[in-house]
Amino acid sequence: MSNATFECMPAYILLDTHPVADPAKSAVSFQIYLATEKGYSSKVVRVGKAIDVVASDNRAIRFVKA
Repeated sequence: MSNATFECMPAYILLDTHPVADPAKSAVSFQIYLATEKGYSSKVVRVGKAIDVVASDNRAIRFVKA
């Protein structure tokens, strides 16, 4: 057994993927909606060509170019 430690990125649950015309704009709009209507803080994570909006409860929505 090894005592080596390692760090990994915190995991989040991807709930749905939405194909949209402009993923960056849609992600920011969704982030604003989460904050104003639902009271959730969130962060935007770029994953390749997709953009994930990860809410404070570690649930995410992915936006990809249609």
